[in-house]
Amino acid sequence: MRLRNVTGASLTTRLKQWKTSLRQSQQNRLPAEHLYVGEYWSLIRQLPELCASKFDTKLYVCSAGYGFISADTKIANYSATFASNHDDSVTTRADPKYASNTRRAWWKGMTGTRFTKLVERSPDAHVLVIASPDYLDAMANDLNDIRLTLTNSEQLVIVSSRLPTVLKDVMRTNLVASVAKLELSKDFLGGTRSSLHARTARHLLTSVTPKTFLASKLRIKYQNKVNRITEPLPKFDREQHDREDIKEFIRDELKKEHKGESKKQHSHTSLLRVLRDVKWWACEQHRFARYFEEVKNEASLFR
Repeated sequence: MRLRNVTGASLTTRLKQWKTSLRQSQQNRLPAEHLYVGEYWSLIRQLPELCASKFDTKLYVCSAGYGFISADTKIANYSATFASNHDDSVTTRADPKYASNTRRAWWKGMTGTRFTKLVERSPDAHVLVIASPDYLDAMANDLNDIRLTLTNSEQLVIVSSRLPTVLKDVMRTNLVASVAKLELSKDFLGGTRSSLHARTARHLLTSVTPKTFLASKLRIKYQNKVNRITEPLPKFDREQHDREDIKEFIRDELKKEHKGESKKQHSHTSLLRVLRDVKWWACEQHRFARYFEEVKNEASLFR
């Protein structure tokens, strides 16, 4: 299922059509944590065990396709995102204010009060949210409510590169900035840029305790780590190629995999690493992910 195929004129109509598609889907359903693939999700699945001896942990997914769900919820394969400039985006216009309002309305329509009710039942809980700014934007109203519901507002810790505009004033102290410069720290070596938030969360959870799981303490800790890094980020002078060149590269690699000529089963993140580090071609990660999905869905790919 792809959100681009939902063509209702209003957001209310699109939501209704999308929910109907989810209910009527005949696809085999898998637990959400196994449906999502790639390096980022491989790391996310490890997080509950990292702190299981110190916390009673539970993993949830914040999804544009399904809203707020437990990671073991069985769902159908889908393509929908809160990110802008994507064919399956919840937002249909580039205007930032429109996009922000649409994200929040869609999240409310998909999630209702599931997220906030969960925290209301456990106000002493510690809540770790790992998400991009666009997803934080969608959840903004719920995050505000959760911050006020918790016994201590600092029990909410957000790992992201930055806060969306709507949260900057009220949640500045809740953000642990996961920024590119951290990749120069020995604690964060290895992995792609797209997995950085997950690696930051992994590092955080290996040392945190219930007493130190407070946003202000963690924010200062990671800001100091960034401040100690003096060397600049490396710059890469990779070759520029157009859409069709990159899609042809993806086709070739997936065909090798299908024929058994490649032992590795590629995700879009592992194949992007080959593109960048072996072929030395340039491609932005979200664009590559879109091309990867387009190629995978070509009817003639494995004929």
